[in-house]
Amino acid sequence: MRIVAKKPSWKHITFKTPKIAFNEWAKNGITIRIKDEEYIFKHSDEIHQLHVCINPSFHGNDSCYITIPELKSIYKKSKRKNKFIR
Repeated sequence: MRIVAKKPSWKHITFKTPKIAFNEWAKNGITIRIKDEEYIFKHSDEIHQLHVCINPSFHGNDSCYITIPELKSIYKKSKRKNKFIR
């Protein structure tokens, strides 16, 4: 599982991989830490939804990012979906 921690100086959550390689990079799951909160994405449909919403970086092809409100929205929707499936 990959762990990404948001640095205080970052405006968004930044992934150190290009968007095109994100699914392979995060295939074993990803944990995103914002201050003392953790957002865990383990299932392939959660990873896919993140991939759809991330944006390529303006500073080169070696990273991508997602806004914090988008991340939290995806997380809440995925947890709600998992509750109904069970």
